[in-house]
Amino acid sequence: LRGGSHVHVFSPNGERVSFTYNDHVMHELDPALDLRNVGVAAPFGPVNVQKQHPREYSGSHWCVLVSKTTPTPQPGSDEINRAYEEGWVGNHALAFIGDTLSPKGEKVPELFIVELPQDEAGWKAAGDAPLSGTETTLPAPPRGVVQRRLTFTHHRAYPGLVNVPRHWVRCNPQGTQIAFLMRDDNGIVQLWLISPQGGEPRQLTHNKTDIQSAFNWHPSGEWLGFVLDNRIACAHAQSGEVEYLTEHHANSPSADAVVFSPDGQWLAWMEGGQLWITETDR
Repeated sequence: LRGGSHVHVFSPNGERVSFTYNDHVMHELDPALDLRNVGVAAPFGPVNVQKQHPREYSGSHWCVLVSKTTPTPQPGSDEINRAYEEGWVGNHALAFIGDTLSPKGEKVPELFIVELPQDEAGWKAAGDAPLSGTETTLPAPPRGVVQRRLTFTHHRAYPGLVNVPRHWVRCNPQGTQIAFLMRDDNGIVQLWLISPQGGEPRQLTHNKTDIQSAFNWHPSGEWLGFVLDNRIACAHAQSGEVEYLTEHHANSPSADAVVFSPDGQWLAWMEGGQLWITETDR
């Protein structure tokens, strides 16, 4: 690749790394063509380059984009002009948010999923456009890597996944439920779940106030942790019942991350410029 990557996340088995990406070549051509995309670093390197700049370097992994964007999506279509906030679905698929346009031309963030190649040959096989891009086009996904839309929310009173709070879509450890944030019919930000196969999303929480942060799954897949009412909370993944783990906070917890320990016994967050933890009893 030939640009910058951000927010790097290991696959569950630790073999691959996902990231969001912006393309330097397109940015130099026209910033409007430098569209945010999702990429993956797979362990099929190294990739050795002839360095022409101090910040150009060879890489240990084979890196490709797995999303497809267009500067001018057709209103009402599945086309997107931005792919971002991805999360692993098992080790061989990624879910992400993609910005569509409503029939009226308004931005509507929807949920997409893309299945990834199974072997080295698949990762290195070009589709109908070069993996590395050209002087006038973005890098393209490998052959057969095609994103699929999971949510269709244009008709809702509050269409689309929310961008505030910023969150990353996250799948349970079992690979059966993808969680995301969306407003209910009253305009309240709630947790929703959907199968990677598609279908209607299920509203999990029915809170009276907005969820205020990104969220994460408990390692068991039975709970999700987040900030609600300026407190650390957990929702049961089946019933949606919410329990608070903390009470009075001197400062509001950060919206960026609420993270379970690998054994699920602790929950960590940022607050007032410090790291905090609490026991989960789970």
